[in-house]
Amino acid sequence: MRGSLILRFALRDWRAGELRLLIAALLLAVGSVTGISLFVDRLSSALLSESATYLAADRVIASTRGVPDGFAETATAAGIRTAQTMTFPSMVFAGNRNQLVSVKAVSTGYPLRGVLRRAEVPFGEGVVTHELPRPGEVWLESRLFPALGISVGEYITVGVAPLRVAGVLRDEPDRGGSFLDFGPRLLMRVEDVPATEVVRPGSRIFYRALLAGDTAALDVYQARLEPQLGAGYRFLSIRQASPSIGSALDRAEGFLLLGGLLAVLLAGVAVALGAQRYVRRHYDHVAILKTLGATPAEIQWGYCALLGLVGGIATFAGLVLGAAVHLGIVWALSSFLPVQLPLPGVKPVAVGAVTGFICLAAFALPPVLSLGSISPMRVIRRDLVQGSVSRWLTVGCATAGSVGLLVWYTADWRLTLWALLGITSVSAVFGGVAILLLGAGRKVGMQARSAVRLALAGLSRRRNESVAQMLIFGLAIMLLMILVLLRGSLIDEWRTQMPADAPNHFLMNVSADQVAPLSELMRANVERVEPLFPMTRGRVVAVNGIPSEERGEPQQDSGEPSLDAERNLSWSATLPANNRIEAGAWWTGTPAAPEVSLEEQYAQSAGVVVGDMLDFDVGGLPVTARVTSIRRVEWDSLAPNFYILFSPGALDDVAATYMSSFFLAPEKKLFLNDLLAAFPTVTVIEVDRLIAQIQSIMGRVTQAVELVLVLVLGAGCLVLVASIQASGDERLREHALLRALGASRRLIRTALATEFALLGGFAGALAALGAESTVFLLNEQFFKLPARLHGWIWIAGPLFGAAVVCGVGLLGSRALVNSPPVRVLRELN
Repeated sequence: MRGSLILRFALRDWRAGELRLLIAALLLAVGSVTGISLFVDRLSSALLSESATYLAADRVIASTRGVPDGFAETATAAGIRTAQTMTFPSMVFAGNRNQLVSVKAVSTGYPLRGVLRRAEVPFGEGVVTHELPRPGEVWLESRLFPALGISVGEYITVGVAPLRVAGVLRDEPDRGGSFLDFGPRLLMRVEDVPATEVVRPGSRIFYRALLAGDTAALDVYQARLEPQLGAGYRFLSIRQASPSIGSALDRAEGFLLLGGLLAVLLAGVAVALGAQRYVRRHYDHVAILKTLGATPAEIQWGYCALLGLVGGIATFAGLVLGAAVHLGIVWALSSFLPVQLPLPGVKPVAVGAVTGFICLAAFALPPVLSLGSISPMRVIRRDLVQGSVSRWLTVGCATAGSVGLLVWYTADWRLTLWALLGITSVSAVFGGVAILLLGAGRKVGMQARSAVRLALAGLSRRRNESVAQMLIFGLAIMLLMILVLLRGSLIDEWRTQMPADAPNHFLMNVSADQVAPLSELMRANVERVEPLFPMTRGRVVAVNGIPSEERGEPQQDSGEPSLDAERNLSWSATLPANNRIEAGAWWTGTPAAPEVSLEEQYAQSAGVVVGDMLDFDVGGLPVTARVTSIRRVEWDSLAPNFYILFSPGALDDVAATYMSSFFLAPEKKLFLNDLLAAFPTVTVIEVDRLIAQIQSIMGRVTQAVELVLVLVLGAGCLVLVASIQASGDERLREHALLRALGASRRLIRTALATEFALLGGFAGALAALGAESTVFLLNEQFFKLPARLHGWIWIAGPLFGAAVVCGVGLLGSRALVNSPPVRVLRELN
């Protein structure tokens, strides 16, 4: 077929409306994927960027050995901005008063991300500042002023250096990033540290080299520098520096990727429907061309060229549409967006373009290639169609294209695997269940009124098409339900993990004689306080007589807890409230021989099971204990938790201090001054800033999840429209005949509404089953969330399916009711 003929075919098909559904499907595929990808890319980057403000940088090199020599010069040469911080505990003096503080010494440029807030008076409202304390000056947190009895402008002594108090520190972006960074804050310049003479050999100082810049440049810089640092230095991003924030971001990113993944699947379904309808309407054209001498190869190449032309135009238009839709969404939701969105990258546009061409190759090309097998005899016999081999080719290409596109898009084979496994496993039983439902519906319809009987007769007469359409509707609704259920699971889990009254302060270094009076003071002034747990240090030296160093250890970068590392040990008669026994049993009373309970991840990484014997070195004292239980610990609860818990009496000969955590409302912060005045040797670790960071991230992620859900819901509704239009020709012919035989418009309209409602109700019931199964797999294997049944979905699924499919079907089938039967029959013949 020549190029001019192909162009004439394309123009004729466009004028006749033959290409409209295929082009609309491609526009839907490319536009929805591009729009969602652009929005998700910008939203994900914004969330990650805002999370980085809580680190005061994009990356951090952390150590206790000082900043690497020359790091600033090499980083600047790579286009990366740098700053430095030193954090250490120190006593400060003002007159006859003193106070333990957490000193942070910063260099010029701090912070690289986020902002500092400063006030003129203690407890005053803070304002954003781009300045730092000048050399010889410090800023103090508000509660240090009454504790030291000073005012702004007076002098305090840090070490041996007198420094002027020049302002009130109200907020810093990276406050609360570590439990070791305790005490009220004193902010000073790093140039003043030598004059204080507090930094000596053996001092406990935490150094951080802050880095900010382009992600690619940071990755290259880290890959080049990290091997040179050696032990004692760690490269950290927000995910490693704050595991709770990292967990929230990982789950959010997984959900956003899943939203895009489902949009890709919906887009592929839409393209497949459009291509099948286009091919079916060209059987007669191909048969006529063959009678005029066209060969199968010429027909295949001609239609492939036509498909490429249409696909290229539709893909370009889809990219423009996707960009416009994404800008419209950003504009419409500007007041609800959680963060300021940065400019998008190139990947979303590439994803949209590749989606268009892969959808053409995987979903549209196989049906077009099958046109070469159409027999010229179809001019005489209208029942002759293509061979059955093309169906297997279509299924194989569609499967390969879908899997390849999804893995490339998500860059996470586990997410793709479990999502596809759940969807395909459920889809495998959809067909049989759909046939049973249609069979049962036909029997019921024999007793029904004329409109219902007419609807059921139409479904039974088009049994194969009805089953396929039910599967398509069911899959589309199921994908939407998956997002709804996962959204609820994620948000419920986040709220459970971080309630409003979660402990936001830790008590450390409580001696045995302070337990009773401290407990009384806490009960009188604090709303929620956890029990005081004894704590000492020790390590595992052997398992079943085999020394720890001879056993296999987890890799250094695996994130698994090491077996023989020195750890905090505790003992308890009762199982802590935020722990759950996974194997074995908790002890009762005081066992005759020492017993021990291990945290689940720690036991798995060490290869220890219930019944094993562990040898410990606890401050030089050897202790042997049998493992009697394995626990799952809710680390995010911010209550005192331990990898290793002993039975009562096992460590009676060991000296120990006590620790606890409690919730203190912001307006009661001054209570800490009374607490430290009464117990000056007790250490208070404030983690309320860390909790505020986590809650802020979770709040923004929740909004992002809801926005993506709305986008995918819209894409799902468009797929329903494409599916209904793809089967419209057969219904148009049937109802035109009924109109010609005297059926009223009301009867046709009622029969159509009943048919669509039944299809939607059946599809909704199947979707509820599929959504429950797929969400169970995703929660268990990917999101690591507790699985539970959702009773409401079994009612909402059929009702939602019936309402949506009926409404969309009637809107897309108005021609069946309004077109004159004579014109319809003439056009279809």
